[in-house]
Amino acid sequence: MITQTLIIDCWEVTRPDGAGFGSDHIAYAKSQEIGMQIAAELGCNWPSNVRKFDAVHTYNICATLEDYRELSNIVKREKVLAKLSKEDKKILGLI
Repeated sequence: MITQTLIIDCWEVTRPDGAGFGSDHIAYAKSQEIGMQIAAELGCNWPSNVRKFDAVHTYNICATLEDYRELSNIVKREKVLAKLSKEDKKILGLI
């Protein structure tokens, strides 16, 4: 099995959500300069409306049927473990 990680180096452009509590995502820009231009076009000239954003995605690529079976078992195990309480995990010696 091959695990690959893809990192996308970009800038996120946001604008206030209107309620004063947060912000809404607008776009991703290749550079801070382009992000500032997009924010200015929206009337959001605060520097906080453009922030560095590195999107990290990890993919497991199956090279064989056996890789798929192994990955499938890992996923099933994680789902089962997620259903156990902390006490159950302690009894089973998992923590």
